[in-house]
Amino acid sequence: MAVTIGSNHTAFAKSSACLTFAVSDYYAGTTPHGEFLAFITAVLAREHMTVEITPLPVERALILSNSGEIDGELSIGTLNDKDYPNVVQSTFPILVVKYSVIQRSGESLSRKSISALRGVIPLNLRGMEAFISNQKLNISGIRRAAAALDMVANKRADYTIGSDIVFQFGQYKEHPSLVLSKDFTYTLPIYLRLNKKHKDLLKSIESAFQKEKFENAEKYPILKKYFGF
Repeated sequence: MAVTIGSNHTAFAKSSACLTFAVSDYYAGTTPHGEFLAFITAVLAREHMTVEITPLPVERALILSNSGEIDGELSIGTLNDKDYPNVVQSTFPILVVKYSVIQRSGESLSRKSISALRGVIPLNLRGMEAFISNQKLNISGIRRAAAALDMVANKRADYTIGSDIVFQFGQYKEHPSLVLSKDFTYTLPIYLRLNKKHKDLLKSIESAFQKEKFENAEKYPILKKYFGF
């Protein structure tokens, strides 16, 4: 899940900041989407910030965070400092999310055989590079998750990779022949990142995330189950 933060003010004062959050379309329209936004809204309200929502692709969010056109983003995986030198990252994962291999029901995938099979992965799944490299997977990038699912369902690819939460609540329901593999799972960390000009806000927002998670976890049953509360 990716969320970007942009400010409508040149001065990012906590007492008056109105933040623009952009959520990746990978999660848009799913049941957890509203709960996640409620959580983010509550977190930032602890720091006297209001929130607006707008769509923005994940990689675009990072580019704009680095340039200072927006104030930050919240998404999967660690960053290469050389690629984004103007972005600071939270000192710990704000959340974690579980991803699994998605395959056709009734077909067997083993760790020995999967490297010889053809996989497809949505290009917006940042942070999967380590998983792909460690497993020595033969994977091609494709623009949208729905297209990857279609390819697997129609036997034009052997598997894809997706988050368990979207599988349970989202677009995968259109493909009843697809199932999550129990043998191939990967937990990815979600970090908060801010443009360096706002690095002084990082600790207070980190603290707000922690407080909301521990004090009000029961308000977010879906996030509690799928995002490592």
